[in-house]
Amino acid sequence: MRTRVRLPPAPLTLVTMKAKRFALFVIMMLALVGLTSCEKAVLDEESTKAVKDSENTTQQDDGTTSKVTLLLRVEVTRADENPMPWNTLQFEVFNKSDKSVAHIVQSIDNDSCGTVSVQLTPGTYKVAVLAHSLSGEPKFSSPTKVALFTKNDCSDVFYAYSVIQVENKAQEVELTLHRATSLIRFHTKDVIPENVKSFILTCSGGSSILDLGNGLGGAKDEQIIKFNVVDSMVGKPLSVDIYTFKRSGYNEVNLTVAAYKSELGADRVSLLKSKDYTIPIKHSEISDCSTSFFTDGDDNTEINTGDDSNDDKEGGTSFKVKVDTAWVGVNYYNL
Repeated sequence: MRTRVRLPPAPLTLVTMKAKRFALFVIMMLALVGLTSCEKAVLDEESTKAVKDSENTTQQDDGTTSKVTLLLRVEVTRADENPMPWNTLQFEVFNKSDKSVAHIVQSIDNDSCGTVSVQLTPGTYKVAVLAHSLSGEPKFSSPTKVALFTKNDCSDVFYAYSVIQVENKAQEVELTLHRATSLIRFHTKDVIPENVKSFILTCSGGSSILDLGNGLGGAKDEQIIKFNVVDSMVGKPLSVDIYTFKRSGYNEVNLTVAAYKSELGADRVSLLKSKDYTIPIKHSEISDCSTSFFTDGDDNTEINTGDDSNDDKEGGTSFKVKVDTAWVGVNYYNL
């Protein structure tokens, strides 16, 4: 009878089985860890997004806009002038990127003229206000540079400019207007003859662009005033008001007055007489100029602004400055 003997496995076989079991365990653990890691990444991303959305909602609900009232104070003390020497008020508000965020135009006929309310987010803003009687609308090239005058269109101009800080609460900003223009008041001692049908006056040396930073003119430009003579003007002195912006460092302008025997736009232009004048100007002041234009007079058209000892001499220049509540002063010149 044969007896069977069960021998133990070879050492190599045991090692192989244990290695397989360990490898399977490692694979299962890695899979579990990977799954847990992926779920955590997804949860973290969703959690972060939820926090951001919550913050945005909080910011929106926490009053990101603030109602700001811009109040324009107008003080007029001169009784013999129009209490409102303009027809239009124009408000412009720019953000920190110099982008216009508010553009408001008001007529003097409106009951609310002079006060506006706008919604602004907290931050820094530049506010400009213009008061004028122009037929066209001034154009801003930047918060402080504005082109006002066009050919044959100029008027008295007032301005206000301020940099304001808007906070997240109700506030009121007060702005005060200042005159920006200089006025050339040209009038003749003699009268317009019957054969004059039109006039063209050209003022050069001033500016049609206003710098709101200092209230002075920008680049050199011309103002041109042209008109036909109507029957009511014949036999009376010529009287014309020309507004311009004085440029920094320049204290005079050139004025050319031309009278024509033909109406504007005529096929055949017939010039009767033309004369050039050099006129001193001052910021926010009037240069009141009188001269003999149609008849023979003093041909020296350059104004002499010498000392006061010549004031009593015939043909000399008189210079007077008087305190005026509407203009800084009035300067009289005998051309």
